[in-house]
Amino acid sequence: MSGGHHFSARRALGSLPAWLLGVLVLVPATATAAGWSTYGGNAQHTAVSPVGAQPLDGIRWTTPVDLAPPSGSILIHYGSPLVTAANTVVVPVKTGNTEGYRVEARSGADGTLLWSQTSDYLLPAHNWTPSYSPALAGNRLYFPGAGGTVYFRDNVDSGAPTAVGQLAFYGLSNYLAAPSSFNATVFIDTPITVDSAGTIYFGFRTNGTAPLGLQSGIARIDANGNGTWIPAMNEFRPELVIFSAGFDAHAEDDMAMLRFTDADYAWVTGELKAVADRHAGGRMVSMLEGGYALSALGRSAVQHIKVMSGLS
Repeated sequence: MSGGHHFSARRALGSLPAWLLGVLVLVPATATAAGWSTYGGNAQHTAVSPVGAQPLDGIRWTTPVDLAPPSGSILIHYGSPLVTAANTVVVPVKTGNTEGYRVEARSGADGTLLWSQTSDYLLPAHNWTPSYSPALAGNRLYFPGAGGTVYFRDNVDSGAPTAVGQLAFYGLSNYLAAPSSFNATVFIDTPITVDSAGTIYFGFRTNGTAPLGLQSGIARIDANGNGTWIPAMNEFRPELVIFSAGFDAHAEDDMAMLRFTDADYAWVTGELKAVADRHAGGRMVSMLEGGYALSALGRSAVQHIKVMSGLS
């Protein structure tokens, strides 16, 4: 373990630090017919496994997901470990204080490291650190890289040296012609999701003026490496816009550090109302999700409702 931390394979749950709990592996010592291929287990993110859980009072092995955990509050969404049908566990690992990721493949039986691969992935601008989440398509692993590119490695269960490939949803030749431009403006910002045909999907964010006229949206790369993308909202054309109306990012609320004001919530609501008016006939539903500074919550909710109803 890094940083001088080492933990027994049978240690009690309550004695482990928070940054290690994300990778407690409670998997069978023998291979299973099923696996866990993506965030939430499948493309629908149902998080339902066909394999029954084992008793949770013991730990087979542990490994860190963060080699440089911050002190104090840990405002990080750690990526989901994956499991192949042959019981290889793939763990995404944060390696630096603010940047740096790699993926590790370990034996599900005892945690032995089979191989590891570093990525050049760069984080988008963020408050909470978004998750670095790879995905499995059969025995091929996809994991995010810089500039909106995706790396892949075949033969995930093998510890033998294996070549790593790279894909770009906008064309790898375009990326290789100007990598620094793409690295500075295009960022994968969601987990990678894979469907039953081996096609992968992920969200990406652009910052400033990205090459090729790219705008923040959703990317698709099929099993043959062919990529497409759509701007996230206008091409989706929602038939109904649903707000999960959380107000805990307000400057007066200590739950987040985005420093939103009442006017910011009005602006966001107006932007989404415009989408609803354009594509959904004005159909909107809003559900109060959170907010802990009661005065700010009340004021912001009023602004939100006024804009939704056309009173502001």
